[in-house]
Amino acid sequence: MQTLRQGNGDKTVFTYADSFVFWQQDEVLWTELLNNLAYAGVGVFIVCLFALVHPAALIAVGGVAIVDLFLFGSLVIGDIRFNVISVINFVMAVGLAVDYTLHFCHAFLAAPGVDRVERVKYTLTTMGSSILKGAGTTLIGTLPMAFSQSTIFRTFFALLFSTIIYGMAVGLLLIPVVVSVIPMPTAHHLQHGHTTQEEGEGKGQMSVAEKVEGKFDLCSCVRQAWEKDEKLEGAYRLPPV
Repeated sequence: MQTLRQGNGDKTVFTYADSFVFWQQDEVLWTELLNNLAYAGVGVFIVCLFALVHPAALIAVGGVAIVDLFLFGSLVIGDIRFNVISVINFVMAVGLAVDYTLHFCHAFLAAPGVDRVERVKYTLTTMGSSILKGAGTTLIGTLPMAFSQSTIFRTFFALLFSTIIYGMAVGLLLIPVVVSVIPMPTAHHLQHGHTTQEEGEGKGQMSVAEKVEGKFDLCSCVRQAWEKDEKLEGAYRLPPV
């Protein structure tokens, strides 16, 4: 059909049918998908670079790329046709998956301490629950589409559900292993307000291990804060019994 449309010598043939619109769409689908993923990936990398100002931005973007790669497996598993609807979900997945990867990388770089494994544990304890809650609320928002009679809505649900599952797996399983193994420069610009274990012990503060394991006395912390605050003296101190 394309050969006929290109013509033969001085003769030009023009063909048209309603189905040709969809055929032409399928012809440029791969090119459009790659172009849009490239533009979205560059945009995400710029945002991650500004948010982290650290080489870990490459890890965050790499996690997004892995999620999109896994989505091709969902097409095979779910017997989903590669069309405009699935391509839209591939591009949307870039914006959804970056939440799981970027938030973990940012929390890991901001975590106090030197030992990478200890910082990963601290990050999973503090930021991991927030990532799970965000994924859960997104999943709940997509559930109504699972009961739709429309193929378009069911396709959206299948690929969005896959994006959430893959995003959590990459953000909470893969990236923690990667950052615990690969040595990276310290992000001092993100660690303000945190103290190391040695500094914390000298100042009477909790170390990272104590925060993770919960081995601290809440009454002792309140008592220290009460005694150090001179403004409370006389106004709020309890009278002797």
